[in-house]
Amino acid sequence: MNFLYKYILCVILIAQSLFSCQEKVLGPMESDGVAPGKVTITNVENIPGGAILKFDLPADEDLLGVELVYTLSNGDIKVKRISNFSNSVKIEGFGDAKEYIIDVYSIDRGENRSEAVKVTISPVKPPVKLIEESIKMFADFGGVKYIWSNPTESPVALLLIAEDSTKTTWQVLDAVYTSTKAGEYSLRGQDTITRRFGIVVRDRWENYSDTITQEFKPLYEELIESDKFQQIQLPGDTWQNDFANMWNSNVGSISIGATDGLPMSYTIDLGQIVKLSRFKLWHYNWGVPYNYFLYYNFNYKNFNIYGSNDPNSDGSWDSWTLLKECETHKPSGLPAGRSDDSRYVTQEDIDFANSGFEFEMPIDAEPYRYLRIELISPWLIGNKNGAVGYSEIYGQKVK
Repeated sequence: MNFLYKYILCVILIAQSLFSCQEKVLGPMESDGVAPGKVTITNVENIPGGAILKFDLPADEDLLGVELVYTLSNGDIKVKRISNFSNSVKIEGFGDAKEYIIDVYSIDRGENRSEAVKVTISPVKPPVKLIEESIKMFADFGGVKYIWSNPTESPVALLLIAEDSTKTTWQVLDAVYTSTKAGEYSLRGQDTITRRFGIVVRDRWENYSDTITQEFKPLYEELIESDKFQQIQLPGDTWQNDFANMWNSNVGSISIGATDGLPMSYTIDLGQIVKLSRFKLWHYNWGVPYNYFLYYNFNYKNFNIYGSNDPNSDGSWDSWTLLKECETHKPSGLPAGRSDDSRYVTQEDIDFANSGFEFEMPIDAEPYRYLRIELISPWLIGNKNGAVGYSEIYGQKVK
């Protein structure tokens, strides 16, 4: 009986609790019905695509913060709130250099709003336009090369487009996502036919640049198959093991040099004379966590590429022509360190490394049969050897 009584009492209490929860009306914790005072704008600094506002807050004790309401160039209405611990705000996303009106309100804890303070801003030329004005395009091996600058380091997408075979429709062939201050990119895999190529810049607010187009005929190139490659051990060369792993398409099978100190070098007989277009290298990448070795340890940082058609048998360098001084750089510019640590790499760095480091050869360089790679420094200071995950060589076979 006692048990039954306790059970019934428990059910009643639970029911009352649920009923009371259903009746409860949620709202602001404090609402005096009185609007707070207005903010006082003290400075407007116009910047590319936006402005920085500085202001003094009203003295209301229940002040929650400041709310800004404005309309972007594309018609999108934006609402931005900041707390009462700040006296400045940055607003961005305007696609044109013209005047815009910003409504600025103060908000209290009862969600009461002050009267609007209307502020006129005049953003200077937005990032998509600055980038557009800097773009240069050139015919390249296998496609088109694009070069640009991004002085505000704004995150943007570069849409690379081309006419289709009917010359009536444009196709997006590739997209480059970047926020680096200066960049270049080569669109590859295009037929050696004349057609129009173009580029459009887009930011995260869906602002677009004008479309830049130009007519090009890409230069012919192909991947030089490695079945004819051989290592030549010249006096002074210090690369001693796993040469075949450089060409096996596996970034986890390491090809590592000797530990005799730096610089170190190795020599490749291509088995044929090649007009070189580019050399592509991937860092050795294996381990837990994956990407651990990128930009780290014995992976190449600085190295040089030389060409020759008649190398001296004594290993001296006077029969070699320097083709390229190379660096496997990070787009972020961050210092060396483990790639599983965000202090040293960004996701853009990791994606860039995993796509392979590409080094273009001078377009006026003569064809060569022999290449010599000289490692100057790996990523880890003090390391006295070097490693390669995988390499590719592109160009035109001459004979």
